[in-house]
Amino acid sequence: MVSTSKYRSKHSSELSKYFETNTQNGTPIENRLKKMEEMKQSFNEQNEELAEQFTKSILNTIDEKLSPLIAETQRLKEVKIFQLRVQNLEREARKNNVYHMALRKRKIAQLNSGKTQ
Repeated sequence: MVSTSKYRSKHSSELSKYFETNTQNGTPIENRLKKMEEMKQSFNEQNEELAEQFTKSILNTIDEKLSPLIAETQRLKEVKIFQLRVQNLEREARKNNVYHMALRKRKIAQLNSGKTQ
């Protein structure tokens, strides 16, 4: 049976040798860490690019959906303006009609009063 201390010292020395050799040569661990950092950077760049594309796509879709509504709103504003103009013209016409009717009544009254005398 192997004693625990011998086992530990044997494996500890193997591990320390592994790390010593790997740290001296630009170890696979360091290489893996560098690759992982590069992958992380690449993923972040892809994530930013996808987010930007997604945002642009959403904004384009919203613009496509809203442009007819904006145009219709503009047309309705123009119609409202024309309705107000027509109402103002009708009001002016009624005022003029009332004025002309009052003048006619006066003339008729004057003519009738002149005939009866």
